[in-house]
Parts: sequence; structure tokens; C-alpha cells
Amino acid sequence: MKQKSKNILLVGGILLILVIAYLYSIKNTIVLRSQLAKLQQQETVYESAPSQLAALANKEQQLDAILKSNNIAGTSLQNNILKMLNETATMIQTSTAKEAFKIVAFETPHEYSDIATGSTVVTYNFILEGTYQALIQTIYKLEQEYSFGNVIHLSFDKKKNYRTGKTSLECAVLLQRIK
Repeated sequence: MKQKSKNILLVGGILLILVIAYLYSIKNTIVLRSQLAKLQQQETVYESAPSQLAALANKEQQLDAILKSNNIAGTSLQNNILKMLNETATMIQTSTAKEAFKIVAFETPHEYSDIATGSTVVTYNFILEGTYQALIQTIYKLEQEYSFGNVIHLSFDKKKNYRTGKTSLECAVLLQRIK
């Protein structure tokens, strides 16, 4: 054998040994190293979980305080509006010793989603009947003391009941909230 063919066999043998070494040891080392990096990352996530839990608890307390300061409780805004109207009616009734106002109609909320801005506009439509002072006090309280949304329309109508001959004042309210 000539020197050239010996060198070619030597280089070929070395390359064969490198391929075999890669398949049996280096490849497994690289796989284990990537698994180790993933496990270390999970370990840091698990170690930071208690501090994240404490931060979320603090955030929940802050949000509850904001909701309480805005007089919003519970999950359904529609129920909160009805509760507020009933509480205001009983409060005004006890202070004036006669019926202040009553809820004539409370229709289902109308929702409109704007795709361009990604916001949803919910409009609540309800009708109240009572004295002018009681209605104005209620609308003022609805706008100023509670964060249900904006009163976008009020319509006062004087209705006459021809059976009894009595007249009453009705107020149609549109309350709009942007989500």
C-alpha cells in the first residue's frame, strides 16, 4: 500500500470514529443539555410562583377596592342597575312618605361590537314613572355616584290614564357603557 492510500484510510477511519462518537455520546449530551435548560427554566418559574401569587392577591384587593369605591358589586351590571334603582326608590319613599317612582320597564341590553376599534357598546333602556323631583334625583345619583356608564338620552313624557283620570310622568333613560 502506498502512503496516499494509507492517509485516505486514516482520514476515513477518523471520520468514521467521529461519526460513531457523535451518535453514541455527543448527541446524547446535547439532548440532555437542552432538557437541563428546560428544567432549570421550569424551576425558576416554580420558585417565583409564591411571589406571583402574592402579587395577584394584592392586585385583587386593589381591584375590589376600586369596585367598592365606584359602588359596583357582583357580576351582572344589569342586576346592579336594578338594585341601585330599587334602593333609591325605597330611600326616596321613606324620606317623602309616599311612592317616589317605580320601574315601568327594563328592556334587555343592546350590544354593538365595533370591529375597527375592538370595543363593545352596551346600551341599557329602562322607563321610570314618578314625580319629577324623584326622577331627577335618581338620574343624578345614577350619573354621579355610580359608574354604570353615561346617560346618553332622557325623555320625559306626561301620560294620562283615562280610566282613573290621573296623570303620571314617565322618564325613558338610555344608559350607555363601553367595554
